Amino acid sequence: MGGGSSRPAAPTRELELLSSDARGAVPLQHKAESARRLAEAEVVRLASDFQLQVALERAKRRAESAHERARHRHERFEASEGRLKARQAELRAAEVVRAQEQALRLRAAEAAATDPKDDQAKAVEVARLYLVQRRSEEQATRQLAHAAASKEA
Repeated sequence: MGGGSSRPAAPTRELELLSSDARGAVPLQHKAESARRLAEAEVVRLASDFQLQVALERAKRRAESAHERARHRHERFEASEGRLKARQAELRAAEVVRAQEQALRLRAAEAAATDPKDDQAKAVEVARLYLVQRRSEEQATRQLAHAAASKEA
């Protein structure tokens, strides 16, 4: 028996080629890993961009919706403010008419107390009747205006 090993000796050229392939494979593996990391980063960036775009669209829709609700609230406020002002004007006009009627009644009562046949008493009564007629016409006009305003709202 000789002093040799049981393993056959590999040809030197084959070892050199394997070693060369191994050395070449390491940079290729690093390049592949680097390309994979770059691709993952690009996917994350694209996903982030998409999420930002979706969030931006959602925020835009919410802002438009909030603006629309605010516009409707403002319109309702203006309408109610208009109705309130109209009602206040109606009440002031009714108060003026009541005061005029009361003054005419007092004058008519004074005139009737002094002389029932007095022409002034008759004139005051005619004026009172005119005011009553005017008041009913104004009330009918207010009712029509109120009906028209409620149809618009």
